[in-house]
Amino acid sequence: MQISLTMVSFLLLISTAHGIFFTILTAGKLRRSGSARILFVIFILLILANAEYLFIASGAYTAFSHFFGISNGFMLLFGPLMWLYSRSLTDAEFEISKIQSLHCVPYLLFCGVSWPLWFLGHRAKVAFIEVFISGHLPLRVIDYVIFVLQVIHFTTYMLLSLRSVRIEKQQLLDRMYQEDITGRLKWIKFLIGFFCAYLILVSGLVIQVFYSGVFSPDANYAYTLALSAIMYFAMYYGFNNPDAVTGGFTQKYKNVVLSSEEMSEYTEAIRSAFDDEKMYLQPDLKLADVAKKINASPHLVSQLINQHYGHNFFDHINTLRIAEFKRRLAQPDVNTMTLLGIALESGFNSKSTFNAVFKKFEGITPLEYKKSLNKPQN
Repeated sequence: MQISLTMVSFLLLISTAHGIFFTILTAGKLRRSGSARILFVIFILLILANAEYLFIASGAYTAFSHFFGISNGFMLLFGPLMWLYSRSLTDAEFEISKIQSLHCVPYLLFCGVSWPLWFLGHRAKVAFIEVFISGHLPLRVIDYVIFVLQVIHFTTYMLLSLRSVRIEKQQLLDRMYQEDITGRLKWIKFLIGFFCAYLILVSGLVIQVFYSGVFSPDANYAYTLALSAIMYFAMYYGFNNPDAVTGGFTQKYKNVVLSSEEMSEYTEAIRSAFDDEKMYLQPDLKLADVAKKINASPHLVSQLINQHYGHNFFDHINTLRIAEFKRRLAQPDVNTMTLLGIALESGFNSKSTFNAVFKKFEGITPLEYKKSLNKPQN
């Protein structure tokens, strides 16, 4: 076996070694949180991808031919893992369960299609790799389909991850956990950004491969080095912000201790803000707005709403908006308005939000509710 230490193989060697080092450090935190476990798996995949092309670039494939193809289909894992990681890192109520393994089904299907390559004999596989390195390995129809499906699959999960971050950011003030997840949201956005840049690079390389009609080893080296860049970014950020990268959730903030008189004053102020001033009619109402109105902290307002009304801030204002909608719907002059018009006047900001919230709390759609009142259709 003759080893060739080129610039590409040197970079892959360094990144693989550093990845192993950081993964060992991460493994020490596995019991701390589910997010640390998922990050550990992501790093294992990154290391395997680097190691595979390290063996190819250095010529070590002649002795370790069975490493070739081990990272094929990893895009079908990176997407689901990123989504699970973003959820577990920022949402204390999210739990990783066996049902989450269904996200791996596309990858398992890919493995079923690729198994003939993995079980080639050593000599046959070395010959196959040498054809690949020469740039003369033709694309099959199934390869075109798999490339496109992987890009679509990965894009979908990146969008889901961004949506998860946006939802958590919107509800940040209603959280009463000891940990400040602002840094975690920032980290997740950075990491998703890096993976999106990787996706753009891969998409460009896929187009180039489609145009040439053959597999390109240079393209594979390019996106493997891009994965190395993601790994280095994660290592740098992780060393400087360990809680943001692998932090879990411990407990909620301790309830603010108030005297009975203070409790009554704040509770009455909250009731007045909702019942008398009808702040819930503001479509963009936030917990901070109510807190500012009654001169209290957002955490105190959230605590009192949970204690007094038995649900969180968002559920409470949506309950009030539904009650307002039903009250307005019962008015005699309502036939001149559409259901959406009434909903918007009741504090909802969109048709989709209104329908989803109404269905959640009432168990039926707004139209079904209107029919139950025996009112004529608009």
